[in-house]
Amino acid sequence: MRIANYKLTPEDRETLINIVKDNNGGEVAVVETTESKVYNKLMKRGWSLTDEVRNIQGGLLSATFKAPAKCVSFRSMH
Repeated sequence: MRIANYKLTPEDRETLINIVKDNNGGEVAVVETTESKVYNKLMKRGWSLTDEVRNIQGGLLSATFKAPAKCVSFRSMH
């Protein structure tokens, strides 16, 4: 975990999902988020936390998770 000395504004909140190939030829989902709600859901579901940045007060600035690509699904596309 890294510590930074700034705070995110509501406009800075986002979640990015990337599907990439791993070294074995399989697909892996890499999720980068700045939203606490998404962070808590991924932790609860057992995703592997690979990087985390928090501010001095302990608030989440960003987190990166990794899991098999089949763990990603979308409810609606509109």
